[in-house]
Amino acid sequence: MPNSDQARFDPVARLDHVNVIVRDMDRAAAFYSAVFTMTETLRKTLSGPWFEALLERSGASADCVILVDASKRLRIELLRFPDRTSAPDGPQAIGHFAVAVDDIAATRARALAAGGVAVGPVVTVPDSVLPRGKLMCYLRDPDGALFELAQYPQPLPSAV
Repeated sequence: MPNSDQARFDPVARLDHVNVIVRDMDRAAAFYSAVFTMTETLRKTLSGPWFEALLERSGASADCVILVDASKRLRIELLRFPDRTSAPDGPQAIGHFAVAVDDIAATRARALAAGGVAVGPVVTVPDSVLPRGKLMCYLRDPDGALFELAQYPQPLPSAV
């Protein structure tokens, strides 16, 4: 069992969210809301230099809905790419899981040293998209599975 110092310095704080790429946003939001008794907490279009850098695709844009259950422990991020040409595909597809960490640079470095592959840079999500913002990046594990690292301003929110 870890002592309190080990727990405090553990770089992986918690699972942050699960991302699902959808074709029909309203249908998907209604489905997950009904199945998991979730509430919509955010509905925005993601675009701009930060999003283009994240996806490594000029002109990238996606509609985003975030759903949270009553316990604030389950968060599902739905993304719909209105323009299929801006949607990542093949090895750049972005269905993923996300882990909130205390130090994104150190965790990213460990992932790369362990055989992970960076997918774009660490970017800052603007406050206009997410109050208080966050740092985030995508990586692939050695088998190609995509995951996100997210670093929030302290303390970590229970859910957005």
